[in-house]
Amino acid sequence: MYRALVRTLDAWIRRLHAKRQLQPWIDPDELVSSLVTFRYGLANAWAEGKIEDEAFLLNLLRGFLTFMAGATRGSTRKGIEEALTDLPNHPLLKPDKS
Repeated sequence: MYRALVRTLDAWIRRLHAKRQLQPWIDPDELVSSLVTFRYGLANAWAEGKIEDEAFLLNLLRGFLTFMAGATRGSTRKGIEEALTDLPNHPLLKPDKS
């Protein structure tokens, strides 16, 4: 599971790096590691009952996007900031009505 998450994030972070959408001080390997650590830390807090089930996904997305807003620049950062502006209404947080 750890490797699958790293592989997914690594591909995305490498594409952002190649497009010069990461801040100049960002090391792609460290960013991937930090994002994975954040994800597992949040999952652990949820498993310990420190985060309610219905708040988990919102906390995950808000934290991830906030983290990435600081790590990115250009159009990528703008898109992340737009998503954060109205995050509770993001399609990923809406119940599936099918």
